[in-house]
Amino acid sequence: KDFGSTAMYPFTPSPPLFSPEGRLYEVEYAMEEVAKAAPGVAIMAAEGIAVAAMQEDIFPLMAQQSALGHIFRVDHDNACTVTGIMTDGFKMLSAMTSYSQRHRRTYGEQMSTQQLVDHVCLKKQSYTMYTGKRPFGIAVIYMGWDAERGWQLYQSDPSGNYSGWKSVCIGRHALRAQRYLSQVLEGKPLPALGRATELAIKAIKVAMDGIELTGSAIQMATMQRKRNVTTFQILDDSTVQELYNLHCSTP
Repeated sequence: KDFGSTAMYPFTPSPPLFSPEGRLYEVEYAMEEVAKAAPGVAIMAAEGIAVAAMQEDIFPLMAQQSALGHIFRVDHDNACTVTGIMTDGFKMLSAMTSYSQRHRRTYGEQMSTQQLVDHVCLKKQSYTMYTGKRPFGIAVIYMGWDAERGWQLYQSDPSGNYSGWKSVCIGRHALRAQRYLSQVLEGKPLPALGRATELAIKAIKVAMDGIELTGSAIQMATMQRKRNVTTFQILDDSTVQELYNLHCSTP
């Protein structure tokens, strides 16, 4: 058989190509997908990190009546929130946990947040280069703590670029929510964790402006250090509803 035959392989993948303007269209298409996805927000506080994200819709005929969350714990000291094409997100989450476990098994210590982000973003960037692959259609916020740098917050886009932040938004109307947080936090010391939690849910409200929300549509979590251990807590629906009613309900 002629395995090079176009009859057998009619859709031969083409390598990524730059446009005359120096753009990679596949990356831009992936960024457009992220720009339409559920928003996520993370804010660094004096004693930890607060994060909030929209959950996927639940339909009455679904067999499993639980919302699809966007906030995940990676290992003892690291967590993330993902938005975009969630099948891509789950693949990347699996890679994150593998990197962390492999590092701990090899070196006998927890992988630092920046090392984890480096590995993940190298993988994301490689998928923009090779024939037969496409960029991951996700944006990721990475949250973590290590003894060298303390609390850290990073964000990466589908191209594999990443940067460090004190507060960051991804997904739908991320720039609108980021402007809101800049107005509230710029030039001020890190807020207390309670205040960061309040601002995170308010930023989600800003990003979803014009859309009727309830607290049950939002997933929230906090990270703190207690007795030299990093704790990661997903807030229950009733707590999130109380926060939403307190800070976001229209009077």
